[in-house]
Amino acid sequence: MARIPNNPHDALFRVLFEDPKRADPLIREHLPPEVANLLSDDPMQMRPGSWIDSGLAGHQADVLYEGRLRNGEPVAIYVLLEHKSWPDEDLPFQILRYQLRIWEGYRKGAIGNGEGLKKPPPIVPLVFYHGQQRWPYPLTVAGVVNVPELDRFTPSSEPVLRDLGSFESEELSKDVVSWAVLATLVMARSNEINPERLRAVLAAVPTDHPLHTPLLTYIVSVLDLHIDELDRIGRQTLPEEWESAMGTIADEWLRQGRSEGRSEGRNEGLKEALLRLLNIRFGTVRPDDRSRVLAASQGQIDAWLATVLTADSVDGVLSEPAGD
Repeated sequence: MARIPNNPHDALFRVLFEDPKRADPLIREHLPPEVANLLSDDPMQMRPGSWIDSGLAGHQADVLYEGRLRNGEPVAIYVLLEHKSWPDEDLPFQILRYQLRIWEGYRKGAIGNGEGLKKPPPIVPLVFYHGQQRWPYPLTVAGVVNVPELDRFTPSSEPVLRDLGSFESEELSKDVVSWAVLATLVMARSNEINPERLRAVLAAVPTDHPLHTPLLTYIVSVLDLHIDELDRIGRQTLPEEWESAMGTIADEWLRQGRSEGRSEGRNEGLKEALLRLLNIRFGTVRPDDRSRVLAASQGQIDAWLATVLTADSVDGVLSEPAGD
């Protein structure tokens, strides 16, 4: 389900990988052939939990899958989305820390069937990167520690890095829905909106698909595209479904904004929801109107939220008197 996208890359990535039926073939597509060929045909299973450092949660998302090799032995596939706008030379050290935490989880029984494993499975780190620059740094700890004569004392395992910006569009995925998500991440990375590509993305994901609303939420929130241009492209591509699709996003943002704002005892979440809804319905919000929203009381925000989906203009929303 879509959320108000405080971390939209993370949210979209997790929805893409939360369904094993969708994630399994996508992971296999992006593993090196020498790894993919060792995997059995049994579907991989997602293991709950996150191993990223709290300080990196704003620009990384992760998911752990467990599969089986053809000889029956387990193997862990650790999938990481690195979505900062610049490469991170500390990635090898981060991956090593994550691997150690996952192995510890297996040994203690926190991962799997609840029974600790004396010999935890090998871990293949698979990193999807969609920062604005190409990745320039070494991927191994040994490549960062600059004493080649002592390499044998330094961890040398290397993650599989998939720099999405280096792919031709058709290489992103054979599955049309997975392709649509990865292609949208690439557009977000480049800030270059290709209208034909965007039409293909919108047409690729059926309106009843679990990824439809999260993908549209991401497009509206992240892509450097004026709302009027998006509306034009959306109506051309999905003439019968577009109005309903945007309404679904608006309803969900409204629900999430109320839930998050009240659960935290403050109305920042409600204000963010209102600003996004105003932007969706009426285009770019004027600076003066934005300032009014940010300075408004809880009662005023509640009154404006109650009318934002039915009013004819921004002025029609913001003229509504405060509730009790």
